[in-house]
Amino acid sequence: AAAEIETLLRSDHRSYRPVDTKIGPDGALYIVDWYNPIIDHGEVDFHHPIRDRTHGRIWRLTKTGSPLVTPPRLAEAPTPQLLEQLREPEQATRLRANRALVERACEPQRVLAWIAALSPTAADFERSRLEGFWLLTALNHYDATLLSTLLRSAHPPVRAAAVRMLAHWNRQEAFAEELARSIQNEHPRVRLEALHALREWEDDRAIALAIHALDSPLDENLDYALWLTLSTREAAWLPGFDAATFGGDAHKQLYALLAGDNPAVVPHLEKLVDRPGLDPDLIDRAWLRLAELGGGDTRARVLRKADREDRADLLRAMVAGPADAAAIPADLGVLPALFTHDSLAMRVAALQLAGRWRVHGLAPRIAERLAPGSAPQVQLAAARALVALGRLEEVETLARTAEDLSVRTAAGAVWIENEPERAAPAAVALLNELDSPERAELLFRTFQSQEAGPAALQKALRGKTIPEAVASVGLRVAQTSGLNLTELDAALRQAGGLQPIGNEMSREDKNHLVQAALASGSVGRGREIYRRPELLCATCHRIEGIGGLSGPELTTVGSYMTPNSLLESILSPSSDIKQGYETVLITLTDGEIRSGLLHRKTATATLLRLPDGEIVSIPSQEIAKIDVSPVSLMPAGLTRRLHEDELRDLLAYLIALGREG
Repeated sequence: AAAEIETLLRSDHRSYRPVDTKIGPDGALYIVDWYNPIIDHGEVDFHHPIRDRTHGRIWRLTKTGSPLVTPPRLAEAPTPQLLEQLREPEQATRLRANRALVERACEPQRVLAWIAALSPTAADFERSRLEGFWLLTALNHYDATLLSTLLRSAHPPVRAAAVRMLAHWNRQEAFAEELARSIQNEHPRVRLEALHALREWEDDRAIALAIHALDSPLDENLDYALWLTLSTREAAWLPGFDAATFGGDAHKQLYALLAGDNPAVVPHLEKLVDRPGLDPDLIDRAWLRLAELGGGDTRARVLRKADREDRADLLRAMVAGPADAAAIPADLGVLPALFTHDSLAMRVAALQLAGRWRVHGLAPRIAERLAPGSAPQVQLAAARALVALGRLEEVETLARTAEDLSVRTAAGAVWIENEPERAAPAAVALLNELDSPERAELLFRTFQSQEAGPAALQKALRGKTIPEAVASVGLRVAQTSGLNLTELDAALRQAGGLQPIGNEMSREDKNHLVQAALASGSVGRGREIYRRPELLCATCHRIEGIGGLSGPELTTVGSYMTPNSLLESILSPSSDIKQGYETVLITLTDGEIRSGLLHRKTATATLLRLPDGEIVSIPSQEIAKIDVSPVSLMPAGLTRRLHEDELRDLLAYLIALGREG
């Protein structure tokens, strides 16, 4: 691990921002000082007016009493002198000499003669010989003898470089024996380069050699390189899978089979998953792959294992897999018993599986799980399974008439998922009876997630009243959706009798509040107000490592935002959304809309961070389109219930964050 030995440069100036260091051609250490009052790139909008676009400094750090290097004048230097510059200890000099020799199209034979004249006993022999090798490569000259010599170098970095250039010149065939030695080299960098070379070698021997990387410990880079090699070359080894290719080693076979997602791996995995002594992590991954890709008989085996070992993850993998008849076990005897399993996760996954596989014979058993007393997640899963079995009318009846509010809520939410316009009037009637914020939030979030949902709810609220507390829940859901739901916002306020407060302050009132926060605001009290659960501040924002990640870090927000900007961001969060925190709207192929912050994209999915911090993965094949919303995930009006002195103290706390003294 890295450890600071000495602080070389320090500044008390608040705009000091060292961002890069380089050793210059004179041997001095140059430090680029961004010199900006804004701390980093992502926290503040790139167009923020306090960004300093005119200043900046470069510091030169030298050792007292130590002479600097005089950079050589290379432009007019003769070729022999330029070649000697390749031996200089300063990398900048070596790079400049290399470029000068390339620009004058130095004869490769002169480079080879220079390399041959190097003394093997010189301290810089290996480095200088490698510099000559890089120069020959830049001159596009291949020399088999030199490459062979470097592949046998005693220095691992030199061997690694030689293996890399072996692949560059496509000479794997000529150096197959060297590749075989390199993949088992004691140095990980050499093994890594060998894997890259083997991945680009279209020969049956490539995989048989590459798998020997498992004979040595794998770090993250080696593990990925081996996986990529096996995956890239899958067409060469999987169709005629031969255990001999992997030395008859079951561990290597299992590792290779897990590198792809081709259904052809299933029969081979089935022979290995019960083999004793194999890596438990690989075995777990193999069972998941069987659950995802297996046919009916294979999945019957997976189902029994899930029941035996309480493996809800295996059930969920089958839910995500194909639902065609060939992938459904003939014997589903164990499935209904899982509906009443001790594990909540098992119960939910089993119900999802029954719906996914359209097991009509289990409809009565599924309906029992929608009864009063079941966990809300189970009730939802049961209602969705019934809809999958073509029993939407049954679910609709429960949403209208069930006496138990938990049953009506679950059935109502699933009805909304399928028919938001028809379900909306009954849902508004149900909202008047609910005594649980969680149930109200479920209904509101279900409307929000459907493309036609917000408009349907807004229409159903027209001329109706709902309890103030329920309307507040609806407002919070609408305002954290990332959607522009101003009309629904107004309908909820009117139906619940809610009056907006803080976000309609005049400019004069805002200035007065800022001055009061600066003059007499209580930072301590403001901290306590910030931490109130109903304000959701800590749910989305992080201060000194505590809090959520859906909003910008606030640890030093007072050092780079003006008090007026802070107040404006509280009252109107959509007016200036920080770059990197824009709301992403993902429309699924079935019309459902998901919103959140873009966490990252992979080759197969988009990962979205929800307002509560949860990260969900949405498969690429389920995405119809991706948009960026002008509406912030931070709800407007969160502070509407605060008194003026409470808002003053909250603002005082935020102003104080990151300020000196």
